[in-house]
Amino acid sequence: MKKIISLLVILAMTLSLSACGTADKENNSNGTKKENSQAGGQANNSEDKTQEAKEESQDSKESNSETEKTTEKSTGFDSNYELETRIKQAGEYKKYQLYATYSDGSDKLLVESKQDGDMTKLIADILDPMSSLDKTKVYFETPVWATTNAIHMYDFITDTEKFITDGLLVEVIKDGKYKGYLLVEKRIEGDNGYYVNRVAVDNNGNEIAVIEDNTPSTKGDDKSSSNGDDESNEQDNKQITFTSEDILEDTINYNDYRAVVFGDYKGINVDKLESVERINLVYQEGPWTYYNFAVFGTITNVKILTATEMGAEPVITHLSDKISNSIVTVRSNFPADWSQDVITFTGPDGEYYEMRFDDMTEEVRIIKIK
Repeated sequence: MKKIISLLVILAMTLSLSACGTADKENNSNGTKKENSQAGGQANNSEDKTQEAKEESQDSKESNSETEKTTEKSTGFDSNYELETRIKQAGEYKKYQLYATYSDGSDKLLVESKQDGDMTKLIADILDPMSSLDKTKVYFETPVWATTNAIHMYDFITDTEKFITDGLLVEVIKDGKYKGYLLVEKRIEGDNGYYVNRVAVDNNGNEIAVIEDNTPSTKGDDKSSSNGDDESNEQDNKQITFTSEDILEDTINYNDYRAVVFGDYKGINVDKLESVERINLVYQEGPWTYYNFAVFGTITNVKILTATEMGAEPVITHLSDKISNSIVTVRSNFPADWSQDVITFTGPDGEYYEMRFDDMTEEVRIIKIK
C-alpha cells in the first residue's frame, strides 16, 4: 500500500512539473511575439513618417509653384514683348495707341490718346516709346505743348499710366552712376532766350543730376546776343543745300534766299527737312485739321494767332523761339467757315511776317526773304 501511495505522489509531482514547463514556454513565446510586434510597429511608424515627409515636401513644392504662377498671373507681366504704335481710325478722328506684342501673337493695349483739359493728362500722338532696363515700365513722349513735350510712364505691374515731366526723352541711361534713370532734354528760359540742358530724371519727375550743362555763363560765349543769333542763323542756312524746284511758273533757287517759308509744302526737298509736330492748344477736341509749313533757313519768334470765328479776338499761342530747316505739321481745328490760324514770325532780316491757314483758301502760300 505504501508503495502505491509513493508512486502516486511521484506521478503527481511529475505532472505538475510538466505543466509548469509548458506554461513557461507559452509565456516566453508570447513575450517574443509581443517584442516582435512592438519592433514591427516602430518600423512601420518610421516608414509612415518618411512617406509623410516626402508628401509634405512635394506639397510644399507644388504650393510654391502655384504661388509663383498666381503671382505671375496676378501681375500679368511678361518681359518678352516688343513695343508697337498703331493708329486707329474712328470716323473722322485718329486714335494713337501703344501696344506690347508677344511672340505667341497676342498683344496688350498699354495706352491710347485721350483728351483732357489738364495738359499733363492729355495724350496726343505717342512718340519714341522705350522700356525700362527691367522692362516693367514703358516711357513715351506726347506733343501737348508748343515748345516741348510731355513724358509719360506706363507700369506693367500696376497697369497704370502717369505723367512724369516735361522735356524731350533721349534714352534710359544704361550704365554708370545714373543707370536706370531717364536722360531728358530740358528747355530752360534765360534772360536772352533759351538753352537746353540734359538731366537725369527718376520715375517721379525728380531731377537727380545735370548730365550736360549748356547754361550760357558756363560756356563763356556770347551766342545769346543779337549779333551771335544772326551769325548762328547764317550758319544754319549754310548747313544744307536744297534742290531748286518749279512752283507754278516760278523757279525757286533756295540758296538765293536767306529764308523761304512754304505753306502746305509737298516738294522734292521734304527728306532734307527735319520733321516737327505741334498742336494748336486753343482747341481741346476735334474734328482735327492738319496743315504744314516748311522753313528753309531760319525764322524766329514763331506764333499762331487763332480766330475761332468771324469777329473773335485772336488767341496767341507761342509755337517756337526758332525754327530752322524744318517742316512743321500743326494739328488744329476750323470749327466755323471764318475760323483761321495765322502763323507769324520774324525773318532773318528782322521783319515781321504772316502766313494764313483756313478751310476756304487754296492759294499757294510762299514767303521768300532775301
